[in-house]
Amino acid sequence: MNRFLVGAFCVLIMTGFAASDTVVDSGQAFMGMGISTGSGVGNVQLWDPPGSAVTLYLDKVIVVGTSDVGADIRKITSPTGSIFGHIQNKKLDGPASPAEIFTYSGSAPNIEPFQEVWLGGTYNDRAYTFDPAIEIPQGTGVSVGMANTSTCIASFQWRQQAATVVAGAPQEMVVTNLSNSGNAFDSNESTYANLSSTSFYLGKTWSTQKTLTRLVLKSPTGRSFSGGTPGRTYSWTLEVYNGTTWSTATTGSYTEANQSTQSVMDVSSLSVTGWGHRITVVDPDVADHRVSEILFYF
Repeated sequence: MNRFLVGAFCVLIMTGFAASDTVVDSGQAFMGMGISTGSGVGNVQLWDPPGSAVTLYLDKVIVVGTSDVGADIRKITSPTGSIFGHIQNKKLDGPASPAEIFTYSGSAPNIEPFQEVWLGGTYNDRAYTFDPAIEIPQGTGVSVGMANTSTCIASFQWRQQAATVVAGAPQEMVVTNLSNSGNAFDSNESTYANLSSTSFYLGKTWSTQKTLTRLVLKSPTGRSFSGGTPGRTYSWTLEVYNGTTWSTATTGSYTEANQSTQSVMDVSSLSVTGWGHRITVVDPDVADHRVSEILFYF
Protein backbone atom coordinates (compact mmCIF):
# COMPACT_ATOMS: atom_id res chain seq x y z
CA MET A 1 0.00 0.00 0.00
CA ASN A 2 2.78 2.41 0.89
CA ARG A 3 4.60 1.64 -2.33
CA PHE A 4 1.37 2.38 -4.26
CA LEU A 5 0.88 5.76 -2.56
CA VAL A 6 4.49 6.76 -3.17
CA GLY A 7 4.21 5.80 -6.84
CA ALA A 8 0.97 7.74 -7.29
CA PHE A 9 2.52 10.78 -5.58
CA CYS A 10 5.50 10.67 -7.96
CA VAL A 11 3.17 10.45 -10.98
CA LEU A 12 1.27 13.53 -9.76
CA ILE A 13 4.50 15.47 -9.32
CA MET A 14 5.74 14.52 -12.78
CA THR A 15 2.38 15.39 -14.35
CA GLY A 16 2.37 18.75 -12.59
CA PHE A 17 5.82 19.64 -13.90
CA ALA A 18 4.85 18.64 -17.44
CA ALA A 19 1.71 20.79 -17.36
CA SER A 20 3.44 23.86 -15.96
CA ASP A 21 6.27 23.61 -18.48
CA THR A 22 4.10 23.16 -21.56
CA VAL A 23 3.81 26.87 -22.37
CA VAL A 24 7.50 27.46 -21.66
CA ASP A 25 8.50 24.51 -23.85
CA SER A 26 6.45 25.94 -26.71
CA GLY A 27 8.33 29.24 -26.43
CA GLN A 28 5.16 31.24 -25.79
CA ALA A 29 5.84 32.43 -22.22
CA PHE A 30 7.56 35.77 -21.66
CA MET A 31 8.65 38.25 -19.05
CA GLY A 32 9.80 41.84 -19.34
CA MET A 33 10.29 45.02 -17.34
CA GLY A 34 10.60 48.75 -17.62
CA ILE A 35 11.82 51.65 -15.46
CA SER A 36 10.46 55.17 -15.94
CA THR A 37 13.00 57.99 -15.96
CA GLY A 38 12.70 61.70 -15.40
CA SER A 39 10.35 63.65 -13.14
CA GLY A 40 6.61 63.27 -12.94
CA VAL A 41 4.25 60.32 -12.66
CA GLY A 42 6.07 57.20 -13.84
CA ASN A 43 4.35 54.71 -16.15
CA VAL A 44 5.39 51.37 -17.64
CA GLN A 45 3.24 49.90 -20.40
CA LEU A 46 2.95 46.44 -21.94
CA TRP A 47 1.76 46.96 -25.53
CA ASP A 48 0.49 44.50 -28.15
CA PRO A 49 1.06 46.39 -31.42
CA PRO A 50 -1.36 46.17 -34.38
CA GLY A 51 -0.24 43.48 -36.79
CA SER A 52 1.52 41.40 -34.12
CA ALA A 53 -0.68 38.42 -35.07
CA VAL A 54 -0.77 37.35 -31.40
CA THR A 55 -2.91 37.91 -28.33
CA LEU A 56 -1.16 38.49 -25.00
CA TYR A 57 -2.40 37.00 -21.72
CA LEU A 58 -1.03 38.96 -18.77
CA ASP A 59 -0.69 36.69 -15.73
CA LYS A 60 1.26 38.80 -13.24
CA VAL A 61 2.73 42.24 -12.67
CA ILE A 62 5.30 43.18 -10.02
CA VAL A 63 5.45 46.86 -9.11
CA VAL A 64 8.09 48.90 -7.28
CA GLY A 65 7.95 52.65 -6.74
CA THR A 66 9.88 55.45 -5.07
CA SER A 67 6.60 56.34 -3.36
CA ASP A 68 4.67 54.41 -0.74
CA VAL A 69 1.24 55.27 -2.18
CA GLY A 70 0.74 52.70 -4.90
CA ALA A 71 0.12 52.21 -8.59
CA ASP A 72 -2.88 52.24 -10.92
CA ILE A 73 -3.42 49.70 -13.69
CA ARG A 74 -5.20 50.90 -16.83
CA LYS A 75 -6.17 49.79 -20.30
CA ILE A 76 -4.52 51.84 -23.08
CA THR A 77 -5.25 52.05 -26.80
CA SER A 78 -1.96 53.72 -27.74
CA PRO A 79 1.43 53.73 -26.01
CA THR A 80 3.15 56.81 -24.60
CA GLY A 81 6.86 57.47 -24.18
CA SER A 82 9.69 55.36 -25.55
CA ILE A 83 10.39 51.64 -25.92
CA PHE A 84 12.36 50.22 -23.02
CA GLY A 85 13.03 46.94 -24.79
CA HIS A 86 13.68 44.51 -21.91
CA ILE A 87 11.70 41.39 -22.92
CA GLN A 88 12.84 37.78 -22.54
CA ASN A 89 11.30 34.49 -23.65
CA LYS A 90 11.10 32.18 -20.63
CA LYS A 91 12.55 29.55 -22.93
CA LEU A 92 15.88 31.28 -23.22
CA ASP A 93 16.53 30.13 -26.78
CA GLY A 94 12.93 30.73 -27.83
CA PRO A 95 11.67 33.30 -30.34
CA ALA A 96 11.23 36.98 -29.50
CA SER A 97 7.81 38.36 -28.68
CA PRO A 98 6.27 41.07 -30.89
CA ALA A 99 5.07 42.74 -27.66
CA GLU A 100 6.67 46.04 -26.63
CA ILE A 101 7.30 47.72 -23.29
CA PHE A 102 7.13 51.53 -23.13
CA THR A 103 8.17 53.82 -20.29
CA TYR A 104 6.94 57.34 -19.64
CA SER A 105 7.21 59.98 -16.95
CA GLY A 106 4.98 63.05 -16.90
CA SER A 107 1.30 63.68 -16.29
CA ALA A 108 -0.93 60.85 -15.12
CA PRO A 109 -3.00 59.34 -17.98
CA ASN A 110 -6.57 60.60 -18.10
CA ILE A 111 -7.92 57.05 -18.10
CA GLU A 112 -9.94 55.44 -15.33
CA PRO A 113 -7.88 52.67 -13.65
CA PHE A 114 -9.44 49.23 -13.29
CA GLN A 115 -7.12 48.02 -10.51
CA GLU A 116 -4.96 49.59 -7.80
CA VAL A 117 -1.87 48.02 -6.26
CA TRP A 118 -0.92 49.42 -2.86
CA LEU A 119 2.79 49.16 -2.12
CA GLY A 120 2.81 49.93 1.60
CA GLY A 121 6.27 51.49 1.58
CA THR A 122 8.92 53.16 -0.52
CA TYR A 123 10.79 50.65 -2.73
CA ASN A 124 8.48 47.86 -1.58
CA ASP A 125 7.72 45.41 -4.36
CA ARG A 126 4.20 44.11 -4.70
CA ALA A 127 3.11 41.29 -6.99
CA TYR A 128 -0.40 41.19 -8.41
CA THR A 129 -1.66 38.02 -10.10
CA PHE A 130 -4.52 38.10 -12.58
CA ASP A 131 -6.71 34.99 -12.45
CA PRO A 132 -7.84 34.53 -15.10
CA ALA A 133 -5.23 36.39 -17.11
CA ILE A 134 -5.96 39.74 -18.78
CA GLU A 135 -6.45 39.21 -22.52
CA ILE A 136 -4.64 41.92 -24.51
CA PRO A 137 -5.67 42.01 -28.21
CA GLN A 138 -3.61 43.69 -30.90
CA GLY A 139 -3.75 47.47 -30.69
CA THR A 140 -4.27 47.53 -26.91
CA GLY A 141 -2.09 47.37 -23.82
CA VAL A 142 -1.87 47.64 -20.05
CA SER A 143 -0.29 50.59 -18.26
CA VAL A 144 1.08 50.47 -14.72
CA GLY A 145 1.37 54.03 -13.44
CA MET A 146 2.23 55.48 -10.06
CA ALA A 147 -0.53 57.25 -8.12
CA ASN A 148 1.66 60.34 -7.67
CA THR A 149 5.06 61.73 -8.65
CA SER A 150 7.33 58.70 -8.45
CA THR A 151 9.58 56.45 -10.48
CA CYS A 152 7.81 53.28 -11.57
CA ILE A 153 9.48 49.91 -11.97
CA ALA A 154 7.15 47.25 -13.35
CA SER A 155 7.80 43.63 -14.36
CA PHE A 156 5.26 41.75 -16.49
CA GLN A 157 4.77 38.03 -17.03
CA TRP A 158 2.56 36.91 -19.89
CA ARG A 159 1.74 34.16 -22.34
CA GLN A 160 0.86 34.66 -25.97
CA GLN A 161 -0.84 32.71 -28.72
CA ALA A 162 -1.70 33.28 -32.34
CA ALA A 163 -4.62 35.67 -32.71
CA THR A 164 -7.74 34.12 -34.17
CA VAL A 165 -8.69 37.46 -35.75
CA VAL A 166 -6.08 39.73 -37.34
CA ALA A 167 -6.34 43.31 -36.07
CA GLY A 168 -7.48 46.01 -38.35
CA ALA A 169 -10.83 46.82 -39.81
CA PRO A 170 -12.94 45.77 -42.76
CA GLN A 171 -11.94 47.75 -45.81
CA GLU A 172 -14.04 50.88 -45.94
CA MET A 173 -13.89 54.37 -47.32
CA VAL A 174 -13.42 57.26 -44.91
CA VAL A 175 -14.55 60.29 -46.89
CA THR A 176 -16.33 63.56 -46.14
CA ASN A 177 -17.40 66.54 -48.25
CA LEU A 178 -16.44 65.06 -51.60
CA SER A 179 -18.47 65.42 -54.77
CA ASN A 180 -17.82 61.89 -56.05
CA SER A 181 -16.80 59.90 -52.98
CA GLY A 182 -18.11 56.65 -54.42
CA ASN A 183 -15.10 56.40 -56.74
CA ALA A 184 -12.48 57.74 -54.39
CA PHE A 185 -9.88 55.02 -55.02
CA ASP A 186 -8.97 53.38 -58.28
CA SER A 187 -8.19 49.70 -58.78
CA ASN A 188 -4.72 50.22 -57.30
CA GLU A 189 -6.20 51.80 -54.15
CA SER A 190 -3.96 54.79 -54.71
CA THR A 191 -5.59 57.77 -56.41
CA TYR A 192 -8.55 60.09 -56.28
CA ALA A 193 -9.62 62.76 -58.74
CA ASN A 194 -11.79 65.88 -58.77
CA LEU A 195 -12.32 66.84 -55.15
CA SER A 196 -14.42 69.91 -54.48
CA SER A 197 -14.84 71.33 -50.98
CA THR A 198 -13.52 73.96 -48.61
CA SER A 199 -12.40 71.11 -46.34
CA PHE A 200 -12.42 67.34 -46.63
CA TYR A 201 -10.69 64.19 -45.56
CA LEU A 202 -10.04 61.19 -47.70
CA GLY A 203 -8.67 57.80 -46.78
CA LYS A 204 -9.28 54.11 -46.44
CA THR A 205 -8.76 51.28 -44.01
CA TRP A 206 -6.92 48.18 -45.15
CA SER A 207 -7.32 44.43 -44.60
CA THR A 208 -3.54 44.21 -44.07
CA GLN A 209 -1.02 46.76 -42.81
CA LYS A 210 0.41 49.13 -45.39
CA THR A 211 3.30 51.58 -45.18
CA LEU A 212 2.67 54.93 -46.82
CA THR A 213 5.91 56.26 -48.32
CA ARG A 214 4.78 59.26 -50.37
CA LEU A 215 1.79 61.59 -50.69
CA VAL A 216 1.06 63.80 -53.71
CA LEU A 217 -1.71 66.40 -54.23
CA LYS A 218 -2.24 67.97 -57.64
CA SER A 219 -4.44 70.90 -58.60
CA PRO A 220 -6.22 70.97 -61.98
CA THR A 221 -4.02 71.77 -64.99
CA GLY A 222 -5.93 74.93 -65.78
CA ARG A 223 -8.22 77.08 -63.65
CA SER A 224 -9.53 80.61 -63.81
CA PHE A 225 -10.47 82.41 -60.61
CA SER A 226 -10.58 86.11 -59.98
CA GLY A 227 -7.73 87.09 -57.72
CA GLY A 228 -5.75 84.08 -58.83
CA THR A 229 -2.45 85.44 -57.49
CA PRO A 230 -1.14 84.75 -54.95
CA GLY A 231 -2.24 81.14 -54.59
CA ARG A 232 -4.11 79.98 -51.56
CA THR A 233 -2.46 78.30 -48.57
CA TYR A 234 -4.11 75.26 -47.08
CA SER A 235 -3.16 73.05 -44.16
CA TRP A 236 -3.14 69.28 -44.21
CA THR A 237 -2.94 66.48 -41.65
CA LEU A 238 -1.98 62.87 -42.33
CA GLU A 239 -3.55 60.37 -39.97
CA VAL A 240 -2.93 56.65 -39.46
CA TYR A 241 -5.26 53.95 -38.14
CA ASN A 242 -3.90 51.42 -35.60
CA GLY A 243 -6.85 49.07 -35.82
CA THR A 244 -8.74 50.90 -33.09
CA THR A 245 -8.29 54.65 -33.40
CA TRP A 246 -6.97 57.31 -35.78
CA SER A 247 -3.98 59.40 -34.70
CA THR A 248 -1.94 62.18 -36.31
CA ALA A 249 1.20 61.00 -38.11
CA THR A 250 2.38 64.33 -39.53
CA THR A 251 1.07 67.77 -40.51
CA GLY A 252 2.04 70.54 -42.91
CA SER A 253 0.87 73.40 -45.07
CA TYR A 254 1.10 74.16 -48.76
CA THR A 255 0.87 77.36 -50.81
CA GLU A 256 -0.05 77.16 -54.48
CA ALA A 257 2.00 79.12 -56.98
CA ASN A 258 -1.26 80.72 -58.15
CA GLN A 259 -4.83 79.72 -58.75
CA SER A 260 -4.76 79.47 -62.54
CA THR A 261 -1.96 76.97 -63.16
CA GLN A 262 -1.31 73.49 -61.86
CA SER A 263 0.49 73.13 -58.53
CA VAL A 264 1.85 69.92 -57.06
CA MET A 265 2.49 69.14 -53.41
CA ASP A 266 4.83 66.18 -53.05
CA VAL A 267 5.61 64.83 -49.59
CA SER A 268 8.12 62.00 -49.81
CA SER A 269 10.37 60.07 -47.41
CA LEU A 270 7.32 59.05 -45.39
CA SER A 271 7.20 55.81 -43.46
CA VAL A 272 3.76 55.60 -41.88
CA THR A 273 2.59 52.04 -41.22
CA GLY A 274 -0.97 51.26 -40.25
CA TRP A 275 -4.28 49.59 -40.98
CA GLY A 276 -5.55 52.74 -42.65
CA HIS A 277 -4.44 56.17 -43.88
CA ARG A 278 -6.30 59.42 -44.45
CA ILE A 279 -5.45 63.02 -45.23
CA THR A 280 -7.41 66.03 -44.02
CA VAL A 281 -7.18 69.24 -46.06
CA VAL A 282 -8.54 72.62 -44.93
CA ASP A 283 -8.76 75.57 -47.30
CA PRO A 284 -9.16 79.00 -45.64
CA ASP A 285 -10.86 80.42 -48.72
CA VAL A 286 -14.65 80.72 -48.84
CA ALA A 287 -14.73 79.14 -52.29
CA ASP A 288 -14.46 75.42 -52.82
CA HIS A 289 -10.96 74.06 -52.95
CA ARG A 290 -10.21 71.82 -55.92
CA VAL A 291 -7.69 69.03 -56.23
CA SER A 292 -7.50 67.06 -59.45
CA GLU A 293 -5.66 64.08 -57.97
CA ILE A 294 -4.39 62.63 -54.71
CA LEU A 295 -1.89 59.80 -54.87
CA PHE A 296 -1.00 57.44 -52.01
CA TYR A 297 2.23 55.50 -52.60
CA PHE A 298 2.80 52.26 -50.65
